[in-house]
Amino acid sequence: MMNKEKFYDLAFELKELALWDRMYENEFFAVQFDDGTLGYCSVMGSEGEHYALGIYMGYEGIASFRELSKASKIKNVMKFHEVLLSQNCLQCSFEDKDLLETQTVKEIRRYAKARRISLKGHNPYPNFLLYEPSRVPWQAKDPIHWNYLQAALVATIDVGKKLGM
Repeated sequence: MMNKEKFYDLAFELKELALWDRMYENEFFAVQFDDGTLGYCSVMGSEGEHYALGIYMGYEGIASFRELSKASKIKNVMKFHEVLLSQNCLQCSFEDKDLLETQTVKEIRRYAKARRISLKGHNPYPNFLLYEPSRVPWQAKDPIHWNYLQAALVATIDVGKKLGM
């Protein structure tokens, strides 16, 4: 299994900045990754529910965000769920431990204890997920996804610092 410490470092730094208190989900900035791919970054959580950094990859990713942003207006339950399952993004999200695998919770607790980080409060555990159309979200595993996540986290932290957040 991959050593996630650098990702936890970045995730907790992002959480400390609490950009979701100052940014809205529809305020994007783009990151161009080493392979030329564009990732559109969205800081989620302004409504106090789902705290995350969403990285929407290329045109398909940003199009999935646009469709998702319209989902609350859909009256048909099946169509609503179809739109929810059409997301195309990576996320560094913050979750309650009940939504994570036991091994992941143990790993994060060890990390946090060694750095004296509190895991109390609403959604304290970082989670790194891949959303692909017509699939249930799952843990990011592919090295390219980890590269995208790392670059997007670094860029988001930099944007937050430059904005004086």
